[in-house]
Amino acid sequence: MNPILELKHLVLTTPDRTRELCTDINLTVYAGERLAVLGEEGSGKGVLLRVMAGLTVPIRGEILFKGRPLRIPGGGDRIAPIGVLFRFPDPYFLTSTVREEIVLAPVGQGLTGTALQTRVAWAMEVAGVATAWEYRSLLQLSDAERCRVAWAAVLAAHPGVVLADEPGSLLGEKGEMVLAEQLLQVCRELNMGMITLTSRTERAQRFGEKVLRLEKGRVIPFHEWEGGI
Repeated sequence: MNPILELKHLVLTTPDRTRELCTDINLTVYAGERLAVLGEEGSGKGVLLRVMAGLTVPIRGEILFKGRPLRIPGGGDRIAPIGVLFRFPDPYFLTSTVREEIVLAPVGQGLTGTALQTRVAWAMEVAGVATAWEYRSLLQLSDAERCRVAWAAVLAAHPGVVLADEPGSLLGEKGEMVLAEQLLQVCRELNMGMITLTSRTERAQRFGEKVLRLEKGRVIPFHEWEGGI
């Protein structure tokens, strides 16, 4: 089986580039596989997320998607092969209403008519977005509801890989467990890879079938790390 996403020898620094955070990141994700990267605050998880999402560039190394250098479309385009479920999605919304946000990617992919309606309805159902919200302003929703809209927008894009930053943290314990089950089903259904980044061991184990540890600038198997969070 060929990898869907590969990180090769990435070197990452703080946003101001004054200090190295990660010296040699190597990571491989296969279609349908769910990984979790566990790391303490300040370990470089946030920078790693932004690099994989195409929001910043590593000092060195490369990112391959299906064997080719990853190219993220500019201008906030949602047609990228990698979707991102941000912990706090508000700064990344590109529209003002629920429906506009969810249809943005599939419309950009050329979907129209029944195909578009089917994709949007499916994404809303899976993410738990009520049809009654469809034409509401995003500002009228609660934090948890906006997270569900963000998840629906990611799903509607049918990305090859999803990056999830502390998924479920605003949904409560029960909501997080439901989200974990949804992600498992979607990864299987779409043959989609997923990487969860978190500082909580229980969350890593809930969302990842394989847990890795970001420690001393490298990604290592969790069982090789002898500390605790």
